[in-house]
Amino acid sequence: MRFAPDGSRARTDRDPRQRRRRVDGNRPATHPGSVLPSPSSLPVFPAVDAAGIQNRITAGPPRWRMVENVIWPAYLDATKTRAEGRRVPRDQAVDDPTVDEIAEAVQQVGYDAVIERDKTYSREFEPRGRVLVQGADDATKNDLVQAVAAYVGILRD
Repeated sequence: MRFAPDGSRARTDRDPRQRRRRVDGNRPATHPGSVLPSPSSLPVFPAVDAAGIQNRITAGPPRWRMVENVIWPAYLDATKTRAEGRRVPRDQAVDDPTVDEIAEAVQQVGYDAVIERDKTYSREFEPRGRVLVQGADDATKNDLVQAVAAYVGILRD
């Protein structure tokens, strides 16, 4: 019930506490969450280098895809502390690993690797890229990083 300007009670059909909604119950078309782009409409420019490693440069909003393990170079960097992102013991880590070395080690372990060069680790300031490991559902991330660190050390020797 609401009061009219003359002080009498005026009955209204609409409760002022409720938000207005469209007749069909959907959100208005201008709502930011009303339209999601299809994954096929998002631009992705894959390229494969001589070693068969896929390099991916993404543009636009993130694509919806399977869960992939991400390995950042900081995980294997001997110059980093644990607080700065290193995940392997210092004796297994290497100085300034590159995404190419990590991707080659991932392939040696037996998984597919995708390099994204335009990404920056949240604890670093310079973009060094990251490696996406696909198809590693049978291993934990810790085991995967330990194995990749061992192979990067072998590749350096």
